[in-house]
Order: sequence, then C-alpha cells, then structure tokens
Amino acid sequence: MLWIVLCSLLAWCGLIRLVNNLSDKFPRKMARFIHWIHAMTFEGFALLAPPLLHLFPVREALQASGRPILLVHGYGHHGSVWVLQKRWLKKTGLGPIYIIHLGAPFHSIEYYAHKVEAKVQQIQKQTKRDDLILIGHSMGGLVSLWYALAMAKPNTVTDVITLGTPLQGTPIAHLGLGPNARQMKPHSPFLQQLSKLLHNNHQVQISHIATLSDQLVIPGHSAVITDNRHLIIEDLGHISLLFSKRVAKQLIQWIKAAGCAKVVISQKNSPHGKQLAQDRSSPS
Repeated sequence: MLWIVLCSLLAWCGLIRLVNNLSDKFPRKMARFIHWIHAMTFEGFALLAPPLLHLFPVREALQASGRPILLVHGYGHHGSVWVLQKRWLKKTGLGPIYIIHLGAPFHSIEYYAHKVEAKVQQIQKQTKRDDLILIGHSMGGLVSLWYALAMAKPNTVTDVITLGTPLQGTPIAHLGLGPNARQMKPHSPFLQQLSKLLHNNHQVQISHIATLSDQLVIPGHSAVITDNRHLIIEDLGHISLLFSKRVAKQLIQWIKAAGCAKVVISQKNSPHGKQLAQDRSSPS
C-alpha cells in the first residue's frame, strides 16, 4: 500500500510540474490556478524541511573575502533553513556568508534587530569591512530592514534583500503568538514606522522577492515595494522560496550587479505591472 501512495504522489508531482511548465498555453485565470496548485503541492514538502533541518546546524561559509552577507531567518525558524541558499551563494564565490540564529520565537522585531546588531559587530571585527549585505526571509526581512534603516551606522549596510516579507502586514499574523506576530498585523504601529523609514531611505539598496502563491503573506504582491528592485514569482509557496534555485540565481545576480536598474522582468498583460517573473520551468 505504501508504495502505491508513493508512486501516486510522484506521478502527481510530475504531472503538475509538466502542466505548470505549459501554463502559458492556458487562459490567464486557469494559468494562475495551475501556479497555485503547483505551489501548494511542493510547499507541502518545504513545510517538512525546517523542523528536520533544525537537527542539523548549518555552518557558515567564511572562505571568501568579498562583501560579507548575513542571512536572517523568519518567524519560528532557525538558521539551518538557509542550507541550500548558502551553498548556492558559496559556489559562486560570494561572501563570506554568515548565518544568525535569532533564538526564541516570540520576541519583538526590535529585539531581534539588536541580535543582528551584535552579529554585525562580530562580522565587522572579523572582516574589517563595513559593506554588509542582509538577506531576510519573511519576518527576517523586517528584522533586516529595521536594523539597516533604524539602527545601523550610515554606510555600513549596502543592501537589504527580502524574501516573502510581510512589508504591509498579513492577516495570518492574527493567528501568531508574541509581540512580533502583533507587529506583522496589517497597519500595526511598527509597520507604519518602518514605512516611513523606507520612504526616507536614500542610502541602502533594497530589493524584494515575492510569490503570488504565498499562503502566509496575503496578498503575495504585498511583499514588494514596487519602487524598489523586485521580482515576483507565481508558482512557489512561502517556505519554498528558501529552497528555490531560481531565487538563488536572482540573489546572485543582484549581489554581483550592484546598482543595476530596478526593472527586472517584464510580462505582457500582467495584472501586477512591469515586474512579474516569467521563469516557471521548474518547481525549484
């Protein structure tokens, strides 16, 4: 019986991947539905990864001598979720790559930003550099932005890249615990303060990656500020962003091409304007 279930599951994954790759042949609404089914199918596997990876602490990659990168995980996660992104970034020679473990999951975002501050001081001592890149997933993007815009000394953080970050809040936060969950509710005082900082930012290059099939940040496109450099994907779930090679390729491109144009990818008839990702060739 078990092998029948496994074979059926593999057959379904292969079928939905194939149909997803052919989605441009379908009407827009049907294609959107296909992307969502694809995202939720593979998100099921991604949901299993964080608790399993927690058992295997990931090591930092400190061999390179370029601009230091700090990876900041999200709500309820652990630094080990960055295992694949760290590997892909390392293979291109980027880094050194540092990873922070924020600890207990129910503190305020400012509390975690102070933890980032302590980690940054350690990085600065080790590297003798003050051109840090912060990459944050989900709540980790808010922590990174708060540190970079409200706490960091001028010209010490060059870039912040957010992945699936609730920049405008998410109704799912009403189900969360702790002050950080309350801060991620739409229209929270914290998000209003952060919005002002983002509006007045003229020093830090801020970029966003979001997915329209995000089941936690709703609506998915609210994870971008369109005036900033950004990429919107259609067929990945919230946690799947952490394990996507497409995401890694975009991160690598942005990090290597500092100061490039904000327009990323255009798509005809996109309801979200000029910057909707077209690459849906694989679930990764």
